[in-house]
This record gives sequence, C-alpha cells and structure tokens, in this order.
Amino acid sequence: WGVARADATDIISGVHYTKCDITNPSDSETVCREMTDAVYIPDAVILNAAIIKDDLNGTFIDVQALRQTFELNCLGNISLVNFFLPGIIRKSEGGLFINISSVSSFMPVVRKKISYPASKAALDTIFEALRINIGNRKLRFMTVNMGPMGEQRNIPFISRTYMEAARKIVDIAENPGRRGAISYPLFAGLLYRLFRLLPDSLIRKIIRFDYDVE
Repeated sequence: WGVARADATDIISGVHYTKCDITNPSDSETVCREMTDAVYIPDAVILNAAIIKDDLNGTFIDVQALRQTFELNCLGNISLVNFFLPGIIRKSEGGLFINISSVSSFMPVVRKKISYPASKAALDTIFEALRINIGNRKLRFMTVNMGPMGEQRNIPFISRTYMEAARKIVDIAENPGRRGAISYPLFAGLLYRLFRLLPDSLIRKIIRFDYDVE
C-alpha cells in the first residue's frame, strides 16, 4: 500500500495507493481509516517521506524552511508510527517500522542545508528510543542510513542506484534477524562517521562553501 504527497503514476496492478500529506493529521487519519476498512494491517511500514531545502543563505537561517522540514521529515513520519502502532502490536506476528534516513545524520556534510541532516538525526534518535523502550522480537524499529543515491552510481564506493536501495530495503524487511541501524552502503556510513574526526576547516573544503561567514 503506497502513501505519498504526489499523484500516483504507473501504479502496479494489485498495489493500493493513497495520496496523503503526512503533516496534515486528517490526511493520515484518512489513510488509516481506508486501511482499516480494507481490513489491512501492514507487516512493515517504510517511512521514506522527506524534503530537502536550502535553508542557510550566507548568514541567514530560513526558520520557516527549517520548520517545514522538521514537520515532514520528523513529526510527520512519527505521526504515521503512532497511527499504525496499535494495529501492529495486536498482530500475533508483530511488525516492522523502517526509518529511511541518511548518512548526513552522522555528520552534516551538506551544503546550505542544515535542517535536513538535523531532522534525520532527530528521527534516528526517536527510533532508537522506541527500540529501547518498546521494541522486542516481534516489534522491530530499524533505521537505514542511506548514502548518496541516483539513477546511476555517481560516486564510486559510496553511492547506490534507487533500484539497489529498494532491493536492500526489501531484504531488510524480509529478514527477521535484522535489527537496530545499518548504513547502506556500509562504506558511506563509515566515511561520514570518519568526517567527525576532521577539523571544520577541512569539512568546509569538502562541501565547497562558496560564501564567506565573517
């Protein structure tokens, strides 16, 4: 069952789709009501909704853009967890929530974007807290920190195609032994964690700042 803000195109036969703005509680309630009416309780909920905005303009922080990013990337996704959690808990076989995150949550090595890595790091922490507090063998909370993605592998070793990423997520969902958080690809996660050991001056060169902060 697909849920997204955009209008659906090329829907595969047998796949249901609902248009939904997850920052709007009434939209999320409509999705859950449709699934309830169809007697459908998901085995896995994959949370991939996110926006990326240029919210740092020189020395000006666009607070409105920051607020919108957190509303969708963090709070909107958690609202869906809240809606689906009771039904999944009632299922004898349990279920899985997968947070599709980013390696930038380890270190914000992104240019002119401060709210995206921050919102991803916040959701990662919430998932970790859920895992510690209520996670068990049947109720799993997983985070997948994705490296750069595109139609092609644009960066050797650390990037993957969208199709490769989709297959990885399916593999995780189908493997009951998978728990906790993983980086995909692994080298991307290791690289971004390594960035934390570098001085800020070198990080600035890596992300190629083209403006001066006095």
